[in-house]
Amino acid sequence: MGADLGLPANQSPHSGLWRVRIRSRASRAVTGAGILLDTDTVLTCAHVITDQYGQPDPDAEVLVELAAVRDARPVPARVAEDGWKPQQADHCADVALLRLSVPQPPEYATSLHRLPPTWRRPVNMYGFPGSNEHGMLFRATLDGRAGPQSEWVQMTPDTPADTVRRGFSGSAVEVSDTGHVIGMVVSRYDDPADAVPTGQRRSLSYMIPTETILYHLPVVTQWVHGRQGIDRRLVSQLTDGAQDVRLARRLARWLRRGSLSLPGGDGPVRNGANSGDTIDSRPGGFAGTGGADGLMDVESLVITDEESDKYETLRRAVTLASRELSGGHSLPRVTRRPQGTVPPVGSVDLAIVAPDWTAPDLARLVADRMGLRTHNGASPADLIRTGTVPLTVVAVGVDRAPDPEALLRLLGLLASRGGKLLIVFHDPRAPGLALAEELFRPDPERVDAWLAWLAGQVERVRSAGEEARGYVGELHITRSLLRADPDLRSYRVLPKLAAFEHAVASVLSKAEAGRRAEAERGRAAAELELARGDLEGLLSAAVAKLGALGPAEREDMVRLRRAARRALDARPFGLEAAERAVYGFARAVSRAEHGGPPEPDDPPDARPPAAPREGRP
Repeated sequence: MGADLGLPANQSPHSGLWRVRIRSRASRAVTGAGILLDTDTVLTCAHVITDQYGQPDPDAEVLVELAAVRDARPVPARVAEDGWKPQQADHCADVALLRLSVPQPPEYATSLHRLPPTWRRPVNMYGFPGSNEHGMLFRATLDGRAGPQSEWVQMTPDTPADTVRRGFSGSAVEVSDTGHVIGMVVSRYDDPADAVPTGQRRSLSYMIPTETILYHLPVVTQWVHGRQGIDRRLVSQLTDGAQDVRLARRLARWLRRGSLSLPGGDGPVRNGANSGDTIDSRPGGFAGTGGADGLMDVESLVITDEESDKYETLRRAVTLASRELSGGHSLPRVTRRPQGTVPPVGSVDLAIVAPDWTAPDLARLVADRMGLRTHNGASPADLIRTGTVPLTVVAVGVDRAPDPEALLRLLGLLASRGGKLLIVFHDPRAPGLALAEELFRPDPERVDAWLAWLAGQVERVRSAGEEARGYVGELHITRSLLRADPDLRSYRVLPKLAAFEHAVASVLSKAEAGRRAEAERGRAAAELELARGDLEGLLSAAVAKLGALGPAEREDMVRLRRAARRALDARPFGLEAAERAVYGFARAVSRAEHGGPPEPDDPPDARPPAAPREGRP
């Protein structure tokens, strides 16, 4: 619907008249929430639409209620045509559109917005938990990519009590200061009580951003404000055409890490594209504590008109990094690509063809993309200059822009405010290359401090264990090469330093994982030895009891005692086999004590019933 982010004059973004509560038609129980997008259309999660057994069902009829409208009547609704994308095998999707049987007033409806779910953005959610069907407002901040195929965005609640719960699925996620709806609630996570100590447990909420919703349900586009983030000329068809694998890996590596330039940064960075990956929340992602935060994060490429393979590689990376264009990374055409060439979903926010843009026009586009509002006569550039703009921007053909110098200076402003920039030139002799060197040249003291910090990290590797020490020589050589790198005083050295920090951090992470595994093996061995000692005591007691019964041993008792002894002395020691043998002997002795042989239906090697464990069913 264009780049305009305005709202109808008769509608306040905070009115909430578009918030709906969804009930099961059969039970009248609240199953979730939704967003009224049109007079007869509601967006929600597919798992909210359930049959009588609580399973997602596209044929189920539900009741929709306008929660904030006085005297609103429940309206029957069913899944709209082309409006059903339930959770897939890889846990992606889970979105649905409902068609109401009775249209509602148009002024009650709202729109979605293509605003990037940028780090630390405050948001609100309004849902209908079973304890309060009238609704509750929760607050959180956005924390970065998460969930299946990185489709979701993690939200950290302002307080543990603000963690979403049943009755919030399908509810809108609203930007706190503007009221713009930028996605909807889909799930939550709680640390298990039996695995994480009290006081350290985390409870998190998750949302599906607008652009991911559009990937799964393109029909929703008609109710979305804001320009698509990727210029159509930079969209790849993701065919199996030739590509430059080395460049693809370079781009994917750059897109995986967080920005170096977040002011005071401790922005999260997704280390990979899988839902099982962790989030590194150190300042500037991989490179914060080494003095990198505050450095402008700029990468540049020269792709001439004749280098079609490189250009297609760039287009492919941009497309795969877009939420709206590529969705998850489970497609065969993506997964069969060479390893390390696929960037995370959502890692590019804006990709432009620079010849179309003047600096003022691009400033307006960025302000719109971020949802920045002009006030007191401030220009879009002023808004950027005074705020944090953590966008990842790809600008192609900067040397062919109407005013390359002005555009580069604006891009430099974006980098200084938390952005990551990939600047692509077409002419290897373009004057803009020299200007970029001048604009983005890093402070030598910061680079030296980063290198010094990295030297300390390499020393940590030396003391991290035998396996980690094997990497020390290679890491020292790489660090020496960086110190002698001809780009040391150029912005082009920053991605190399970040990549080196990533390598050091990976070695330390593997070493820490090895230490944890070794400690776990030690604990397991100690527990096994303790259990073996208990069985030794039980065997000794049973032998003593048998000796008290008389001087002669029955043949069956001798056989059972020897089997128990062999099981306890076996190496490697098998706990289950030893328990069967010792318990069997002890049970046989107990029966002999009472004057009878083992019963046929109660074999002597049967283990006595275990006592129930606390917390188990």
